[in-house]
Amino acid sequence: MSNVSSDDASFASDLLTYSKSGIEYSGASSLKIKGPAEVHSSFLAFLAVAQTLNFDFLPITWQPELDVVGQGATASIWQALVNLQMTFAFKRPRTQLGKEAEMLRALTAEISILGHPSIRDHPAVVKIEGICWDLLEGGEVVMPVLVFEKTKHGDLKKFITEGVGSTLSFHEKLELCFDIGLAIRDMHVAGVIHGDIKPQNILVFESESGNYAAKVTDFGYSTIFNNEDDIIRLPRSQYWTAPEWHHRGFTTSEAKSMDTYSFGMVCLWLLFYDSRLDKDLVFNQDVFKVYQERLSSVSRRCMMEKTEKEAGSIWKFFQLTLANDPGERTHDFEGLLHLLVPLRYVKSNMTSFSTADNQ
Repeated sequence: MSNVSSDDASFASDLLTYSKSGIEYSGASSLKIKGPAEVHSSFLAFLAVAQTLNFDFLPITWQPELDVVGQGATASIWQALVNLQMTFAFKRPRTQLGKEAEMLRALTAEISILGHPSIRDHPAVVKIEGICWDLLEGGEVVMPVLVFEKTKHGDLKKFITEGVGSTLSFHEKLELCFDIGLAIRDMHVAGVIHGDIKPQNILVFESESGNYAAKVTDFGYSTIFNNEDDIIRLPRSQYWTAPEWHHRGFTTSEAKSMDTYSFGMVCLWLLFYDSRLDKDLVFNQDVFKVYQERLSSVSRRCMMEKTEKEAGSIWKFFQLTLANDPGERTHDFEGLLHLLVPLRYVKSNMTSFSTADNQ
């Protein structure tokens, strides 16, 4: 840390603070850059946070065109890169000329969240495997690339609309909903607002036993909050975002409520999307109405596969997540998980990744 400037240390401290018990987390990916920021300074800040969180720096360079433009590139190097792409997923920032410092700071904020002990090894959050590098502008600019575990099934939208997910039973889809809710529950306990819950930001993995699991990804718009009075700015993903969205920012409590709404909307789509009816359906203003109409018959549909009590629980779940009035939505994800899959909720509490007992 001795080579980190005072400006770097100041930015890093906006994301990480320290106590006698270890690292404490604060800050947000929505942090605004104050004054001129240099790429060099932001790059050192990124390294400082990555080193503090003990992320591995992988000895590889991301060069997809290596076989075409790589000077002295050998077949073995290219094959190694191909093998890595088959095993891992790489997140490369869409760097614009003159925006390198801003992108670096966004990546710094993202790894500070991914390194949180309640998130880093969470079973329903995509795991970051390390950091490698991308060479831009003829090798003159170096940018970090985040390396994640990879899945052959892609994101939830692709899995359900194009993949084997279209054949899942109602109960199997409920299990995926539970995974997503478990991740949001533990993020909120850890002091993190995801801010952009939608099918494209959820990946689907398959276990050796053939069961499917959902994992939340993309923390580029996520925020670590310190208290309920923090002001959090959130993106707007049309139709997945709560109706009260505006550009001015929200209190922590309001942001939690928006995560709740997005979660409910994803579950509504996941449970009631019908590939036979919706294959050519454009996601426009009419779609939410379509799913609401299907939701209105949830009792009849659920009672064909479940008990009357379970059908009522699912109906209650949507009442608590998709209310237009934010005050009528719940922040109690314990209750929401219990409504979705009661038996699994009890089991998950026995091996919870929540850090509530440590805070």
